[in-house]
Amino acid sequence: MDISVPAWREGYVNQKESGDSSDKLLRDSGFYRLMYRYYMAKYGKPAGEADKMELAIACRQGTNKNKISEHEHLVEALDEIVSMPLPTVPTIQYIAMHDSDPIWESGHQDLVDASENGKLIKLDCGHYIYWFEPDRIVKDIKEFIKML
Repeated sequence: MDISVPAWREGYVNQKESGDSSDKLLRDSGFYRLMYRYYMAKYGKPAGEADKMELAIACRQGTNKNKISEHEHLVEALDEIVSMPLPTVPTIQYIAMHDSDPIWESGHQDLVDASENGKLIKLDCGHYIYWFEPDRIVKDIKEFIKML
């Protein structure tokens, strides 16, 4: 689900109509790398060699042409998503409580409620939950798959 929260559609429409190309500017200027580095430091992510590689990968993935294209077509994608029923397949959803928003949380809860076997887990950490709780996530997913 990530950034495609249907309840935020109007905000995305307004952003698109205003011609906001901040993603492209931030990407092209290299400012995204500074933002990611700040985020890592803020939540106590160590600055070892593996973390520097992870930072480089995150910057590249978060600002590549496909990601920019996704953002440019987000409103159309949201319209398609809301035109269909929510999936009923089993799901496990995580919410990072440090960045949580009631709209974000309700979107995840909607997916869990529509699922025939859904589970919502709130973690006391920042957005990139796999940075902060990797062992917990692996354990939860293994248990969830066993239950299916």
